[in-house]
Amino acid sequence: MTIPTVKHDTPKAEGQSFINVYEAQIIDESLIPDCHKIVNMKSINAVVKALKDNANIPGVKVIVKKQLRQRT
Repeated sequence: MTIPTVKHDTPKAEGQSFINVYEAQIIDESLIPDCHKIVNMKSINAVVKALKDNANIPGVKVIVKKQLRQRT
């Protein structure tokens, strides 16, 4: 039994070409060096806002700032 083959003549559009696009895919997060990790300040600030002076996150200092509120 022979399998027929189909010849594809795909015309090449003028002015178009392909390029290689490189991107990373994480396969083991524990192996990534610290210099490539980003601290999630939004999450840290949410914990500090909720727990106030009781927030205990290693490497984080809780700072209290006074802010003026005025009714008009």
